[in-house]
Amino acid sequence: MSQNDFVSIFAALVTHAQELGIFETVYQGEPKSAPTNGLTLALYVGGATDQGFSLVSQRSGLATVSKRVVLTARIHFPMLHEPISDIETTVLSATEQYVDSLLSDFMLGHTVDFLDMFGAYGTGIAGLPGYITIDSKLFRVMSITLPVILESEATESE
Repeated sequence: MSQNDFVSIFAALVTHAQELGIFETVYQGEPKSAPTNGLTLALYVGGATDQGFSLVSQRSGLATVSKRVVLTARIHFPMLHEPISDIETTVLSATEQYVDSLLSDFMLGHTVDFLDMFGAYGTGIAGLPGYITIDSKLFRVMSITLPVILESEATESE
C-alpha cells in the first residue's frame, strides 16, 4: 500500500464523518489534548479488537497480494454532560449514523476494494464501548473497528 492509498483512505473516512454534521471535530489521529464538549471522532491506525495490518492469503495469488488495514474511529462524548441520561444514547446514535454512512458506501468512493463489514478476513466492523481520560477529563467512547481490504496492491516477484 502506498502512502497515497493510506492518505485516500483516511480522507474518505474523515469525509464521511464530517458530512454527517454531528461531530464538532474530526481528528486524524488520537487527540493530544481533551476534545471539545460535544461529540468528536478520532481516526487512527490499529483496531480496537484487531491488529492494524495483515496480508490476506485467501484473496492473494501467484501474481498479487491483497492487504487488510484496520483503522479505528473513536467517538468521544464528555461524561460531565447533563442530563446524564443522554450520554449513552448520544454515543450510540452517533455510532449508528457513522457506521450506516460507511455501509452505504462500503468502497469509500472507490478508494478501497471494500470494508470487511462482516469479518470475512478477521474482525468485521465492530464497536467497543469504554471510558477514556484525556487531560483529566473523562469521556464515554465507542471505538469502532474499520477493516479495509486492498486487493492486488503488491506484485510478487520470483
